[in-house]
Amino acid sequence: MVLRRCTSARRSRLLVGLLATGTLVLTGCSSSDGGSAPSASGGVGFVASASVVQEAKQRDRTPPVLAANPAVAGKNVAILSLSQANESGAVPAAAAKEAAEIIGWKATIYDANSNMGAVTGLVRQATAAGANALIVVNIDCAAAAQAFREATAAGVVIVPVNGFDCDNEGSPGGPSARGFSGEIRPGGGLNQSQFWAQDGSDQAHNAIADSEDTAKIISVESTELAVEYWQAKGFNEAVAASGGSRVVQRVEFTTADFVSGRLTTMIEAALTRHPEATYIKSAFSASTIANVVPAVRASHSKIKILGGEGLQSEFDLLRKGQMLSTDATPGSWFGWAAVDTVNSLFRKTPPNDSGLQWMLVDRDNVPSTGTVQTADFRTVYRASWGVS
Repeated sequence: MVLRRCTSARRSRLLVGLLATGTLVLTGCSSSDGGSAPSASGGVGFVASASVVQEAKQRDRTPPVLAANPAVAGKNVAILSLSQANESGAVPAAAAKEAAEIIGWKATIYDANSNMGAVTGLVRQATAAGANALIVVNIDCAAAAQAFREATAAGVVIVPVNGFDCDNEGSPGGPSARGFSGEIRPGGGLNQSQFWAQDGSDQAHNAIADSEDTAKIISVESTELAVEYWQAKGFNEAVAASGGSRVVQRVEFTTADFVSGRLTTMIEAALTRHPEATYIKSAFSASTIANVVPAVRASHSKIKILGGEGLQSEFDLLRKGQMLSTDATPGSWFGWAAVDTVNSLFRKTPPNDSGLQWMLVDRDNVPSTGTVQTADFRTVYRASWGVS
């Protein structure tokens, strides 16, 4: 069967059916199709990418299958969030506190107010206050390596949400001795590095498929978070392998650039420098709202926006038609998975597979309200912990 390069809507309908059968031939569009022949600069990566997109939009949302993990009593957990002003910190931090209290622990949230320099003091403050465990949200080991190592040496259990240990390849400043105790196990048989790289590659494949492998992309990337290292690595490697799409500029920024609002100006400059750009990839949901959308509006660009980690604010943009797609996984599920992982480490048993997976969301599968539907993970965790 023949698949002609035609309109985006017609192409999407055909790809879904043809990819399932494996019968696919590429030709140019005839005049009756209302399209044009393939561009000389375009590759054929969009066929493989379309298959990835369809799989990513249908990933499992069933509850995790958990081994019994009886609650260890009488613990005190500190939840260190890089910023409670942003959804990416506030949602998993609140969920971790909820889960910790349900399992029977004392739980306190500490807010670094987007100041990486404050993390060392907060680690020491929490441990001095008697914390048996630290759940750190959007914070890498490298942000306070010595303080984390001191805490683990003193027997404190440390688990990150959206963060990486000091020995990880993506650790800011390069790998060094470990400071954390363990990490959440994602679903799908992935480790944390692969999980976050998949987030980036999903978005890249969507741009490749949507553009018929002619995407010209501005990639906005944080240089201070290992999560962003893996997202960008997954994204840029997928684009490079496409054959026709390319990243025309990487806008690299620091936390200070984001907090000060300077990132918006940096993105505006990139849009001015590259009027040929057809897509822009956000680093995370908060930067989508605070920087990417304002910069695109200010430049009057028709560029398509690829979101961050799929928080509520990005779903609102999808429903308004102001963004092409985002890759989502529930931040609240992350918070509960972190508590389950800490409990496993208290018990000195291997952490459960959390079941967490990314789901690619665009205008075709965005719900009318809220975010993606999630499994009833709370009930499953309660049963595993033996609490009501």
